[in-house]
Amino acid sequence: MSDTERFDPVSNAWSTVASMPTARDAMVSAAVGNTIYVIGGSTGSAAVGTNEAYDTVSNVWRTKAPMPTARSEFGAALLQGNVYAFGGCALSGYTGTNEEYDPSADNWVTRAPIPVTMCGNTGAAANGLAYSIGINRSDGTQVNYAYTPATPYTTTTTLASSFNPSTYGEAVTFIATVSSEGPTPTGTVTFKNGSKTIGSATLSDGGAQITTSTLPVGNLAITASYGGDAANKKSTSPMLEQVVNQATSTTAIASSVNPSKAGQTVKFTATVTSPTTKPTGTVTFMDGSTVLGTGTLAKATGKATYSTSSLSTGSHNITAVYEGTADVSGSTSPVLVQTVH
Repeated sequence: MSDTERFDPVSNAWSTVASMPTARDAMVSAAVGNTIYVIGGSTGSAAVGTNEAYDTVSNVWRTKAPMPTARSEFGAALLQGNVYAFGGCALSGYTGTNEEYDPSADNWVTRAPIPVTMCGNTGAAANGLAYSIGINRSDGTQVNYAYTPATPYTTTTTLASSFNPSTYGEAVTFIATVSSEGPTPTGTVTFKNGSKTIGSATLSDGGAQITTSTLPVGNLAITASYGGDAANKKSTSPMLEQVVNQATSTTAIASSVNPSKAGQTVKFTATVTSPTTKPTGTVTFMDGSTVLGTGTLAKATGKATYSTSSLSTGSHNITAVYEGTADVSGSTSPVLVQTVH
């Protein structure tokens, strides 16, 4: 039979369209865009590999590259825009042959066969795999085989930040999501700041994340790169600009003895704190506008000290000035009035 009829669900009506050039039965069909491909089947006297394409817009049939293995009653599945034909009744008998047709290139490639011979089998595609379901013709058992395409699926990786902008020392979580038209991606995602690796994480249900509190101050170029797996291609996210601002600081000053006596040693202690990190660097101790000396912040305590016995009699306006770093802003303590008798 070569009759071709079209059903319109909107009007719930059938109409006759251009007839298929080659009359046959027991073939398969697959729709790609506006084109329906009708492949293989039997003319009544023999199996054929005929491949004819019907353009639903122009109502025209065109002859395409024939399927290499002529057969009928076979299964087919559409994956990534390509048609996979497997099993069937060939001229030589039952077969497990698996052939892939690429409509865009109009060519066929032989792929890994079904492990058993099948005829009258059904094909289906789900979650990026092609399934051949039916009877194993060698022993009569019901079987179901899944085929992973030879060409990995294209993936898309996206990236998001838990805080943007953030502050130096603040914990930021980067979340990568990897999607595919095929199976759910598995494997590893690597997070980078420019060319410097921040760390890696393993995908779970298509997502991976990493938390860091060591990002430097600046406008950072963060990316997430998926390494791919057997069924999915590699992909890298668009660049995410992570803005990291300087951490703020607060400086306080204390005196070991106040009031003090002339010639007595006085130790001034500056304490520098920040909400998100432990400040490092240098503190300058001032008597008004006069520099008394400097001290280095201890990493463990955030304290710096300066001792002097040369303060003159009277009142001294003592301050501690933290100079700051590239990552932490500077700050000045309130005035401590040191009285010397």
